[in-house]
Amino acid sequence: MASGSDGNPPWISKSRFVKYKDAANGDPGLALELYSWNVELSVALFRDFSHLEVALRNACDKALFRRGRYVAHGADWLKSDENARLVLPTENHTQETVRKLCQKLQDARDFSGYTKNSSIPRGKILAELSFGFWKYLFTKRMRQELWEGCLNLEFRYVDRAKSVDPAKLHGDLERLARLRNRIAHHESIFDKSPQEDHDALLRMTELLGPDVDRFVRKHSTVRAVLASRPTR
Repeated sequence: MASGSDGNPPWISKSRFVKYKDAANGDPGLALELYSWNVELSVALFRDFSHLEVALRNACDKALFRRGRYVAHGADWLKSDENARLVLPTENHTQETVRKLCQKLQDARDFSGYTKNSSIPRGKILAELSFGFWKYLFTKRMRQELWEGCLNLEFRYVDRAKSVDPAKLHGDLERLARLRNRIAHHESIFDKSPQEDHDALLRMTELLGPDVDRFVRKHSTVRAVLASRPTR
């Protein structure tokens, strides 16, 4: 590998590499090992995150689909803006917020290829909605109407002696959204409390049910990767 006089790899900018050199006490060889290890850690975390995100969106969809049966005469919230306005509690939101929410749904329908006369599975629409969309359902304003009797029914897989705090749940989702974005943009995560990020992820899988929780814990490599941090 050809490096500059300062040991900086030629394909990595100095500003990007500096935090790894700092963490390696100026040792460029160790810094590059840390850089590679950060990628391994990102992969391990994102693997677990992928299972969480699928479980989360399916749980939210199940709750909203059920809500549509009771408050909107069976309207499928995914299929049109009109249905979404009936099922989602949009009356206390600004028109701009409602417009953006409906636009996200329309974009998802467009990207999936869905039309009223198409045979595109609704799961393809779900897959086009961002993690941020699901996170938004747990904001204070939305959960005032969506939590009790709707979303909370999908987050009940905990010890009955415990109560699920939707505000803390939203806090974990915020944390995980930041983690997801950093991984997607190939940023460092080793210096952003990755163990605490993973703890938040596992709190979510525990809430979403024993099947997904056991699967993620069984196949996760995060703990092993964290323990393999390069040192000198």
